[in-house]
Amino acid sequence: MKRSIVILVGVAIGIVGATSIELPICTAPGDQLYPDVCWDGEAFWVVWQDDSLGTIRGVRVSEEGQLLTDEVELLESGSALGPVHTPGLAAGLGRLAVEARVLVGYNEYAPELELWAVIHREFTVDGEPFTPGSVWIPGSADLARDLGQGASTPQVIFGRKHFFSLYKASYFNGTDGHAWSVFIGFDDYGVTLQDVWSSGGSFEFQPSIGCWDGEQFLIITSWRDSAVFLEDSLAIQGIGWNFQLGREIYKPIGGSAKYQVLISDGRHFFMASEIWQMGVGAIKYKIGFDILDSTGMPIKDSATFIDFNPGIKCWYPDAVFNGEHFQCVWENRSEEAIDLYSIKVDTLGEIVDSGYLVYGSDTAWHPAAARGAHECLIVWSDNRDGDFNVYGTFQDAVGIEEQNPLLTVPPTIIAQPSVFTTSTTLYLPDLNMDKDLTLKIYDNTGSLVKRLVLPRGEKSVVWDGCDATGARCPRGVYFIRMHSAESTANERVVLIK
Repeated sequence: MKRSIVILVGVAIGIVGATSIELPICTAPGDQLYPDVCWDGEAFWVVWQDDSLGTIRGVRVSEEGQLLTDEVELLESGSALGPVHTPGLAAGLGRLAVEARVLVGYNEYAPELELWAVIHREFTVDGEPFTPGSVWIPGSADLARDLGQGASTPQVIFGRKHFFSLYKASYFNGTDGHAWSVFIGFDDYGVTLQDVWSSGGSFEFQPSIGCWDGEQFLIITSWRDSAVFLEDSLAIQGIGWNFQLGREIYKPIGGSAKYQVLISDGRHFFMASEIWQMGVGAIKYKIGFDILDSTGMPIKDSATFIDFNPGIKCWYPDAVFNGEHFQCVWENRSEEAIDLYSIKVDTLGEIVDSGYLVYGSDTAWHPAAARGAHECLIVWSDNRDGDFNVYGTFQDAVGIEEQNPLLTVPPTIIAQPSVFTTSTTLYLPDLNMDKDLTLKIYDNTGSLVKRLVLPRGEKSVVWDGCDATGARCPRGVYFIRMHSAESTANERVVLIK
C-alpha cells in the first residue's frame, strides 16, 4: 500500500490576505487528479483520482496537517471496464460517502462515445468500509458532455439524516441526444436507493449543482437556470422545477468537469460559474458569481469578476464559507501557466479581498475547498515535480457556529385575520432566531402552495392568497407550517372570495 509522507514545506505562497504553508498530501508516483475534500466533524478527508491505477484513493488529514490514516483505496471499477474518475465526497453521522464515475461501456450508435455511470460507497471516518461494496446507480450513465467531452462529475451531499447523489444522465440514439439531472437518496445502510427528483429536462448538457442549507436542499439546473427546493426525505418529490433564478443566464459552452459551485452559510447561497464570453472564443472564460437569498433569488444583479487579459481562461471553480465570508478559488489558465486565483465575498456580494492563492508552480489544477472547526483546507493537483501530486493549504476560519441558533421560546403562528379575502398577516410574536425563516403554505390535499420568507429580525409576513406563480388560490382551507431543527409551529387559515 502506498503511503503519503507529510513534510511541512517552508515555502510561502502569495495567498489572499495572508501567508500560508503548502502541505504535500499525496506525492506517490503517477498522476493524482481531481482532488476533493470534506470535513467529517473531527478531521478532513481528501480523495483523488489515481490516474495510473484507475481508482479513487484518499487519506484523512488533521487541522494540524498530520495524516491520520494510510492512503486508502476507496473505489475501484470492479466488474466494469474502468477506470474510475472524478470523485466527490461528503460526511455525516460518523460516515463518509464517496462517489465517482466509472467507465461501463460505449454507445451502441456511436462507439466513440463512452458511457460513464455513477458508483457510491460509504466508509467509517477511519476509512474502513461501512457498506460491503460499491453501489452502482442504475440509469446514471452519462455520455461525454456535449456528446464530445468527458463525463460530468457527480455530487454527493449529506442533508439532515441521509446521503443524496446529484448527477447528470444522458443518452444518444444515433440521431438525437438528451441529458437531464437526477437526485436520489440512500437509506441508513448506504445500499438501498430511492428516486427523489428528476429535472425532466432534455438539454442539460452541463450538470446541475446543489447544496444543503441546514433545512432543505437547493438544486439549480443548467437548463434556463431553473431551480427547486427539496426535503431530506426518501420519497418521490416530483419532476421539474419550482422557479427560475431572476438573473442573467450564464452560458457555459464545453465547460470543465466542475463548471459551477453552490454553497450555503445557512442564510444565503453563493453560486459561482464559468462564463463563456461570446465573440472572443473558447479560450476566454470569466467567473461570475451571485449571492442568493434563502428563497433562491439573487440579492443583487449578477456580477462578473475581473476581466483578465484575453489570454486568461478562468476554469474549475470551488468555494467555501469561512464563517465570515465566502471564498471562491479557481484556475487562471494561460498558455504559459495555470495558477490558482481566489476572491473573498461578503454576504452582500461585495468582494473584500482577492489575489493569487498558488502562483509560480505553473500547473496548479482542480482546486477544492472545505471548512473545518478552525481552518479551511484548500487542495489541488500540481505537477511541479513531474507527476501530478495533491497539495493543500490551510486558511483561517471563524469558529464553527451553531447551524440553527436555538429558539428561546417555542414559536406560535397567529394569522390576522384567520378568515380572509385578500390577504392575511402571519405573526410569530415569540420568534427569536438569528437567521431567515421559511413558512410553507399547504392546501387541504397536502400540496405545497407557496413559501414565504420571514427575514431575520422580523416577526410578521403577509400572504396575499396567491400561489408560487402569482395566481390567485381557490377558496378553501390552507395550513401554514414553520419547521426548523428545534421547533415546529402550525396555523390554519380560510381563504374566501
